Amino acid sequence: MNQNKLGLIFVLASSFCYALTGILSKVLVSSGLPPMLTLTLRTLFCTVFLGILVFAVKKEQCFPKKKDIKTFFLLGIVLFVYSAGYFLSLVYLDISIAVVLLYTYPAMLVIASVFAFKERLNKITVIALGLTFLGILFTIGIFDSSLENLSVTGLILVLSAAVGVAVYAILVKKLTSSYNGLVINLYCFIAASLLYCLIFPFCLPEEWPAATEYLSILVLALPYTLAFLFYAKGLQYLEAGKVGILASTEPVFSIAMAALFLGESIAPMQGVGILLVLTAIVLLELFPKKKEISDERDDQK
Repeated sequence: MNQNKLGLIFVLASSFCYALTGILSKVLVSSGLPPMLTLTLRTLFCTVFLGILVFAVKKEQCFPKKKDIKTFFLLGIVLFVYSAGYFLSLVYLDISIAVVLLYTYPAMLVIASVFAFKERLNKITVIALGLTFLGILFTIGIFDSSLENLSVTGLILVLSAAVGVAVYAILVKKLTSSYNGLVINLYCFIAASLLYCLIFPFCLPEEWPAATEYLSILVLALPYTLAFLFYAKGLQYLEAGKVGILASTEPVFSIAMAALFLGESIAPMQGVGILLVLTAIVLLELFPKKKEISDERDDQK
């Protein structure tokens, strides 16, 4: 099997696992498991899984350089914001809505690049930003009565998560030349785990789950870990742009599984909004900025 096919399989598998994580998270939250306990244990389990794998296959890259420790800790904070924001938004929003709003992060990444790196917007990115904004309005039901049923708390949480993903992408880019993707993920999760452990004593549940329910959290951590592993593996075989396009299939997987397993339905106008956001994602990935294209050509020389 050639590298392109392998990369395709790994990235699609990653998107499927991310989507499955969302479905399982919604099921656990709906069943009454304490959200912060579930989040903390999921992150700890994932950290252990990643640690075992990294120390088994990447021993020579296990320890970060001193100059990068601050960046890893900052990444841990951003990962905390992303993971907590998205997970807790599922308490208030349907997965179909939450995952589409989460995937506005490519547009947020473009906006962040304008301010952080003084990059100019071209026609394609302006169109994509417009589609994203319009898609958000349709998805949240601004043009119909479904807006009345939308949770403002859930909206704030998931958009905070989208900002977190955008910042995460910018920071990770600085480390990819020095570290393997698995190693980066491991130390981000270590930092995020520390944050969860520090905050958890202030969020103790009123009722602790039964011993058998902890197994379900362990099961939740498995696809979550595999999603990161498959994504890192896909980056070994495909260019970042192609990976980004393929990764945008996660909302499609999530929406399909939410309809199939959770019985979630999508209003016609929300469907239009979802299509607009997905179109914007593809545009941003298919038509990278000129600077990015020239950088890729320089790397190939």
